[in-house]
Amino acid sequence: MWFPDYLKSSIGKKQTMGVAGLGLVGFLAGHLLGNLQLLNLDAAAAQAAYNAYTKFLTGMKPLIWFVEAGLVGIFLYHVCVATKLKLENLKARGKCRYAVNAHVGSATPASYTMYLTGSAILLFAVLHLAVFKFGTHYLYVDAKGDLIRDMWLTTVLFFGNPVYMGLYVLALLAIGAHLFHALPSICRTFGVEHPKWTPALTAAGMLAAAALSAGFVGTAVGTFALTKTDATKAQIQKAQAAQAVLQAKLAK
Repeated sequence: MWFPDYLKSSIGKKQTMGVAGLGLVGFLAGHLLGNLQLLNLDAAAAQAAYNAYTKFLTGMKPLIWFVEAGLVGIFLYHVCVATKLKLENLKARGKCRYAVNAHVGSATPASYTMYLTGSAILLFAVLHLAVFKFGTHYLYVDAKGDLIRDMWLTTVLFFGNPVYMGLYVLALLAIGAHLFHALPSICRTFGVEHPKWTPALTAAGMLAAAALSAGFVGTAVGTFALTKTDATKAQIQKAQAAQAVLQAKLAK
């Protein structure tokens, strides 16, 4: 069977890892579009819009479970294959791995730190899930009268903390650096080399990486700034004050 042999080969690992990475980039782009709803001077409108967005996502059961499982599987596959390739490269170089610098002339700072930024992203993903998926559940009554999770409150409280917001920004810069090398390199991984199109595709990959990173960082910083406004502070206090009543309603 050719496919198992392909998956075991170095090029097979690199190509499937690249495809898995593209799937994760697609998820990030969709996630960013949802997060942009936080940037609204009308705090009540931002709360309603963001909670409607998260309600839509979580309401697609059981489809959302398959999507989440797929994303976790893709992420773990990407991490495992990247780790295996790194170990194989180190083993292949052996004691002479420092004799020749294979990166000279074609490397960027991002390419030298791919494994470091990848490790930072893995840690960030675990902490991100701990806070947003398994963290404190606040409640909210939407326009239809449904009692749902107030993800807006969870998110603004997180971004309102300067330490958490700063760590989030550092993590997103690591993601940007990782993608800055990974996206342009996908074409080379699949053997796409053209004097006209390769530079354009490389530039497009770098631009996409920068745009994603800047979008998330801008959303985090913008939300942090909004949490310092009187309107958002008042909306946060209103949401927190309603929790006792909503928890009692949920318990009935």
